[in-house]
Amino acid sequence: MKKISLYPNPDRDPTLERTAKVIGALGAFSGELLLCERFRGLSALTPFLSRIRFVPEDELFRSDLLMTLGGDGTILSAAPRAAEAGIPIFGINFGNVGFMTSLEEKEIGKLSALSEKDLTVSSRMLLECSVGEDRFYALNEFVIAPEKGFHIVEMDLFTGRKKLCRFRADGLIFNTPTGSTGYSFSAGGAVQDADFDSIGVKAVSSYLLIGAHHMIFSPETVFTVKGAATEDGAVTVCADGRAVRPIGKNDVIKVRRAPHRLKLIFLKPKSNLEVFFRKF
Repeated sequence: MKKISLYPNPDRDPTLERTAKVIGALGAFSGELLLCERFRGLSALTPFLSRIRFVPEDELFRSDLLMTLGGDGTILSAAPRAAEAGIPIFGINFGNVGFMTSLEEKEIGKLSALSEKDLTVSSRMLLECSVGEDRFYALNEFVIAPEKGFHIVEMDLFTGRKKLCRFRADGLIFNTPTGSTGYSFSAGGAVQDADFDSIGVKAVSSYLLIGAHHMIFSPETVFTVKGAATEDGAVTVCADGRAVRPIGKNDVIKVRRAPHRLKLIFLKPKSNLEVFFRKF
């Protein structure tokens, strides 16, 4: 590796003191360390100014490795751009759960001997959601839900050209295996092995019996959602917890496997199921 981009989460590390500890632990790495220019001037970085090159954020996604410093949410925020750019992510957990991170904060000493031969790659599928000409990507899930809470969403779900069912629920989740331990699991969905591609569909608090189950489909399935509306018509699509587009009743929503994948890097082989049973 010639370049490592550091991608800290300011909510977890506002002064970048924890990020500075990571830089110090990378003592054996002789290549470039890139950091977004908006962090220039923070005093915690002063001892390492000779090692850091401050760059525009887009340039972070043109290196050999993106090292996220925060938690799973930090990985989720960077995943679509990293996958599209083909840059792998190595996560360090400053948060709570850390399903997708490689190291906990207390383990950053292991970075001193970091080399490419030590790394294990896990290739993860993403989902693509399109509404008209707009396209969005998610590593965990897409959720179709009311723009405001406490409204039932009605929608028709199609697989290919065949209508599967009509949902009346608080929302509808499309999840990847990586995202099966997230919102889908909280809504009663099954945990899926991230080593195998699949697409899960789970209704949230459905008024129909079919919505009580988590349905698992082939990754080749293309889903279409039509007629999504609440009593006041305000529905939105969320990607990995972020609202990305309001939906009108006449909008057609399509969800499918994304054309690009994300490479997650670990220091040793690590499955999402192993982490799930250890954390819970």
